Amino acid sequence: MMTEVKFVAVACRLYLGAFSGEYVFEIPIAGQAEPYVGAASPQYCWDAQGKRVPEHRLSKETPTEGLIAARLLKKENGRSVVAIPDGEVVVVNSEHVHKRPESSQNVPV
Repeated sequence: MMTEVKFVAVACRLYLGAFSGEYVFEIPIAGQAEPYVGAASPQYCWDAQGKRVPEHRLSKETPTEGLIAARLLKKENGRSVVAIPDGEVVVVNSEHVHKRPESSQNVPV
């Protein structure tokens, strides 16, 4: 049986990465005090309003609230299992999972 892939966005904090064309993201992990930290291309990142985030709006020290592209793999009991752009699969509280911005429907994860 084939299931439909659901593309979503996960709430995160965004920082400017160490390399050109790289953003660092922090995702709150369900049941964990420390967030998951990863890096992704800017094409997978949006601000909290679903708009692209230009590099000049990010800092290496101060976070910007945003969204990171993800694929929803499973959802139950208020938690969602998502695949994120750096290849990891993480569990987040479902309240952090949002509809992916319309302008990004061609961005696979």
